[in-house]
Parts: sequence; structure tokens; C-alpha cells
Amino acid sequence: MMRILMITVLNIVFYWILIPYSLVLLGGFLDGIFQASLSPEFSLVLGLPMFILGISISICATAYFITDGLGLPISGLSPKKLVKCGPYSFLRHPVYSGFILFTLGLTILKRSIWGLILSIVLSISIVLYAVLFEERKLMKIYGVEYEEYRKKVGSFIPRGRYGYENCPPPLFVFFYIFGHIIMPFFYKVEIERRCEVPLKEVVLVSNHVSYLDFAFLLYAVKGYARFPVSSQHFRKHELFYRSVGCFPIKRYEPDMKAIKNMMKILNEGGRIGIFPEAERSWNGRFLGFKEGFDKLLSKFPKPYVGVRLEKVHLYFPRWSKRFRSGRIKVVVEKFEDVRKLEGFLSKPSVDMNDTYPSYDGVEYYLYLCPKCGGVMSIRGSKEGIRCEKCDFKISKPTVGELWDLHDEMKKHLSLPIEDEVIMLDEIGRRMDGSKVTLDSSGILTLREEKIDVRNLKSMIVEGVRDVYLLEGGRLLGFRLLKTSALMWQEVISDLMSSKTSFLQTR
Repeated sequence: MMRILMITVLNIVFYWILIPYSLVLLGGFLDGIFQASLSPEFSLVLGLPMFILGISISICATAYFITDGLGLPISGLSPKKLVKCGPYSFLRHPVYSGFILFTLGLTILKRSIWGLILSIVLSISIVLYAVLFEERKLMKIYGVEYEEYRKKVGSFIPRGRYGYENCPPPLFVFFYIFGHIIMPFFYKVEIERRCEVPLKEVVLVSNHVSYLDFAFLLYAVKGYARFPVSSQHFRKHELFYRSVGCFPIKRYEPDMKAIKNMMKILNEGGRIGIFPEAERSWNGRFLGFKEGFDKLLSKFPKPYVGVRLEKVHLYFPRWSKRFRSGRIKVVVEKFEDVRKLEGFLSKPSVDMNDTYPSYDGVEYYLYLCPKCGGVMSIRGSKEGIRCEKCDFKISKPTVGELWDLHDEMKKHLSLPIEDEVIMLDEIGRRMDGSKVTLDSSGILTLREEKIDVRNLKSMIVEGVRDVYLLEGGRLLGFRLLKTSALMWQEVISDLMSSKTSFLQTR
């Protein structure tokens, strides 16, 4: 890493500082001898746009070189594949083109006639080098692929555009570069790569414990990948998700459109990132593959790449209100067998003796006091947890202790349960207020409608308060105002799976 940084800095200093300003100084010296200079109006009107455009094109091209090619436009740091995205989709040599515009614009801004002449000579030299030498080298490396690319895209003057649907969108490229810069300031990431990760036609499968999982996954495997996002979230923030390459998928029923889209992405050389649990874990334990996921995965090309995120849950658990910094580990390994992949992901991502840096928001996980049964009475802080209704208190409970407390808590759970809610439409927009009740017979009353939860087709939970129920062809959504979605999820799931509640059999 240090070697790459040093090479990058030296190249920037040499090519973008020493060479351009040498042209300016030499040009200024010759201008003084011949008493020549450009007019101020010409200098500003033409020089400034060329200067800015040149820098912009080069920076953008370098960003795509890093994101899509996993390399740098520097000798010795070549990309791992031919880059055809971003500026490379309409110029074969956008970095050189940007550098030429930059030097021409700089000498014009300095009003140097001789500097401009020297810049033109340098530009001609760059063009000849690229066309006569560099392109021959690229032809030997990439063969037919580069020949096809060269026929469609101009070298220094835009001509046509290379059609490639799996290019990283500009916003993704920005977040990718920015994320790699700031990540070390917040997290010490240890990456254990047990394999080389393919740059195309591969499915990346990871456990899901936080909103930041996709960032850690991409930090470990490098490069662009597209992620499915639940249709509720996607439709609510569609512009953003499309701008980073995500696509919608229904969580509450099979989505053939999304599956066909994934197959299309893979067939065209793209990469897919999937969280097979279909929701974030509440306690760091792997939830297992969602029903039917193994059959879906069998349709995709092998090998699959498993990405196990360890310790992430501690710093941004689902019930937490914000993330904390810390030390995490990412393990990457290839698999041919679906069951071995599931076994790899099911290994504990946290240690039973680990503690959290803060317990703020833990009431959404421990929604009942294990001692007095108070609903949403547990409060968390940096020091630990306590009950507002009794003397129950624990300082810095471990992950294992929280698991045990959660299991103990269920003994105090009884029906009916109720809450005030705000009704939600399919994309999570607020509608009118109401009340929801679930009685001991498994009948849920919502807006004066009675629903037998044992006959529900499916149920999903978004965040810590939003619940969606699929009854027949209807999707009913509501946001709980006083209780936790986990409480409703655990009760309704139990009723749906066993047809008789653990609440009734105790």
C-alpha cells in the first residue's frame, strides 16, 4: 500500500506539476526574448474552460480506472481488466486527453505564446506515443476485446459510445472512492482473502447485520457490484438507488422480474451482491438462507464468493440509533456447494463475550423487562442497560448475556398485545393513524379489519418499527409508535409457522 501511494504521489508531482510548469517557465522565458504574449480576453475565455475541463476529465477517468479496473493509469499499476466505462466509453485515452487540455489551458491562462507552442508539441508527442506504442501493447493484452472497443470509440476525439450496461454509475464511483478514503479513519478492517475474487459474472453472498454491510463487502472484494434492495425502500428513494446501481426486489413474494434482471446482469459480465437472510440480524446471529434462496443460487454461475462480516454487529446493531467506530474482520472465500457456503456464513460473526460500545436503542431488541415484564421499559446507555419500572440493571452485558436475556424475556410475553400505529403505503409513505391489536386467538385487528395471522402469506419488518403483512394480494403496512417491530415479528412468525403460538402452550 505504501509503495502504491509513493508511486502515485511521484507521478502526480512529475506529470501534473513539474512538466506543466516547466512549459510555463520555459515559455515565459522565450516570450521575454521575443516580446510576445496572448491577449487577456483570449486567455480567460479559452484557457480557463480548457484548464477546468482537462482536470475534470482526468480525475473522472482515474476514478473509473480505480473502480472498474482496480488499477491506476500509472506504469506498473495496470488495471485487472479493460476499462470501458465513464470517460472511457467515448474516449480511449481520456487521461491523456485531459492532460493535453490541462497543459494547453494552463499556458493560455499564463498568456504565453511560446508556452502554448511547446504544449502543442508535447500534445502531438503524447498522441503519437498512445497510437503507435500504447495501443499495440493493449492489443497484445486484450486482443479481440480491444479491437472491438477501438472500432467503436475514438482515441482523442469522441466518436461513438461503447454500450456497456454494467458500468458503475458516477454516484457509485464517488461513494466508492470517498468510502475507501474515509474508511480507515473509522474502522480498522482486517481482510482475510482466501481466494481471488472474479471481476465479472460472480455472485457475492454475505451475512447481513447493518446498513454499512455493502460498504465493508466492497471494501474487501474491490470493484463494482450491484445489489437488490427491498421494493419498499427502493420506491421510496428510487432516484438514489438507481444512481448507485441498485435494483428492486420484493421481499414478501417470489419476484421473477428481479431474478431475470439478476441473470441478465451476470450474463453481461456484471457482479451481484446478495444478503440471503433478506433482513438485518437483530443479535449478530446468522438467520439462515431465506426459503428458496438455495434454489435461486443454483441458477447462478459458480463458484459463489462468500463474504463473512465479523464484529460489524457490535458497532452498528440493528437496534442502534447510530454507528460506532472499531475493529472488524472480513473473510472472503469461494464455494461450489451451496450448503458449504451457508455453513461458512453461519459461523458466529461475534463472540459471546464481546460487549457493545453503547446500548442505546437496545429496547427495540429487549422489548420486555426480563424481571417485571414492562413493555419497552428497558433503557440502554454507554454503561449498560436498566429498567425504568423496576430495579433490573446490568452493567456492560456481553452479547451472550443479551441473547439469554432475550430468551428469558419471552417468558413474560403474553397476548393480547397492542399499539398505536400510522398506516403505511407500499413504499413506506405515511397515511392515516390507527390502532393494531393481536389477541390470544391469533386475530389481528387493524382499522376495524380482522385478520387471522396464521393465514398470512408472509410478513416482513423494515427497520425497528415498520411491519408489512401480505394477506392474499394485499400488502398492509403500519408503523408502530410505542412498541418494537421485533415483538410483533416474533409472535406473528410463531403463529404462522406452528399454527399454535408458544404463548398459548405455556
